[in-house]
This record gives sequence, C-alpha cells and structure tokens, in this order.
Amino acid sequence: MWATFVEHLEHLEHLEEANDKLAMSDSYVDLVEGGSRFFAGPLSDGLAQVVSGERDPSAKLPNYITTTRATAANGQLSAAMADGVKTAETATRITGAPTMFLVDTTGPYGGCRWTTGLADIGELERSEAALMADDSWLALIDRVGPSYSQDARQAIYRRMT
Repeated sequence: MWATFVEHLEHLEHLEEANDKLAMSDSYVDLVEGGSRFFAGPLSDGLAQVVSGERDPSAKLPNYITTTRATAANGQLSAAMADGVKTAETATRITGAPTMFLVDTTGPYGGCRWTTGLADIGELERSEAALMADDSWLALIDRVGPSYSQDARQAIYRRMT
C-alpha cells in the first residue's frame, strides 16, 4: 500500500503521467507480473478527501499508521459525517496523536476512515491503551455505532524503508 496527499485533484496530473509511463514500460509490467504471486486478490485504487485533521508536511513520516474503515449506515450519512469528525477529535485529544477523518470519493458510497500516524510501535501501543482506558472513548464509540453499517474494520500498516 502507498498513499500520497495533494492539495487539489488537479495536482494528480503528475501522478497520472507517471502511471501512464509505468503502464507502457515492459520492464515494469514484467516486475508487476513477477510479484503478483505475493498478493491475494487484485490491485485496487482509491481516493479520499480529508474532512477533519491534517497532515503536517514538515513532520517526520510516521512508521506506523492505524486505520479504521467504516461505511455510513443507510439513512445515517449526515450523522456518520458529524460522528466521524467527533471521533477523530476525541481520539486526538485522548492519545495526543493527530487523527484524521477522511471520506471516500471512490469505493462504497458513504465509506470513511480514520487514520493516525505514529512514530513507533511503542507509541502505537500507548495510544491504543489510552483509548481503551478512557471511559468517554468507549461511551462515544457505543453512541456513534448506529451511524455506521456493521462492516467496520481496522488495520495497522508499517512503513517499510
């Protein structure tokens, strides 16, 4: 997985040009085909818009990213968006680690995610422990739960250098 941030969608033009060049490169296509045995399922692409929080471009890149993905329940889109912002702000307050709330532009309608960048595995563990020990966090998650369908999932990604 890889991710990038752009100020405006028109800035993706350079990424599109690079992808077009890669798609025409025989050596790249051979590399992709050779590495395909290491993956289960197809490659996928996505686009999301930051609704709450921000990434500090001057900050050091995090070594770990936690991501929680959910989809707004039918008839709950407005509540899911408001609850998503509240959840991100509360996670940031409790852990001290900036959490962003993003809404998917592609993929399932109403798809959203929360992402938090952490320096190391110790910070990740302390952050998770702080959330689980905070009664207000648990009450918030119980309260906002009905805003989302029951397909929420979490992942932890480690940056490989």
